[in-house]
Amino acid sequence: MQVELIVALGLGVVAAGLAVFGYLSRKKRWRMQDTPTLSVVEMNQALGLRAELHCEAVGVAQPGAGGPVRGPFSGTACVWHRTTVTRHYEKWEYNSQTKRRERRRRQQQVADERSPAPFRLQDDSGLLTLAPAEASVDGAVKSFDRYQEARDGHTVQLGPFSFRAGGGGTLGYTYREWIITPGTRLYALGQVVRQGPELVMAKPEGQEFVVSTRSEAEITKGLHIRERIGFIGAAVAAAGGAVAALLPVFG
Repeated sequence: MQVELIVALGLGVVAAGLAVFGYLSRKKRWRMQDTPTLSVVEMNQALGLRAELHCEAVGVAQPGAGGPVRGPFSGTACVWHRTTVTRHYEKWEYNSQTKRRERRRRQQQVADERSPAPFRLQDDSGLLTLAPAEASVDGAVKSFDRYQEARDGHTVQLGPFSFRAGGGGTLGYTYREWIITPGTRLYALGQVVRQGPELVMAKPEGQEFVVSTRSEAEITKGLHIRERIGFIGAAVAAAGGAVAALLPVFG
């Protein structure tokens, strides 16, 4: 197969990927723009006529019925947290250029946990419970970022995580934490249902449940930029692929 044809096929794949990226960004932006923003009292009224409701909500974060949770690493009181642990290690790999085995540093994420406890969004008219188990949470603040060196034969421990160090070339672990604190301004997009005396927003079937510290305007602006990058990049890649495919013909 000629080099030009390989390049053309590669650029075609890139163009398709960028087009999908742009399309998905546009689809998400349109969904946000087409979905009504309702107050809690308006949700209550609407749910008197239907079993479920797709809408947006804007308010401030408040702890759930069980009170605030705490970041496992920082101990900071919050309504939601995410923690990750990344293992840093060395391994021997064969370098085909130098024909030698070389020691390379690598990373591996060994934990990624998100708090499942419901919390609340409060607006001027009432409280809405957010069930974050399947939420796409955006804009949480990083509250902890620490590297801890591993020593042979010792246990590396921080918060709820512990690892036996010294095996497989382990050098250490990086612990990171992100939180949403009470009083943080929130935007939420999802499906609202009535559960007893409470209104609960959760993930709609087949769609994304968004909880963000950014406003709708900020999110849609970012999506519009991604959309343009996707479609313009796809057009450029497709044009490049066409040129590469035609080079043997006119060369």
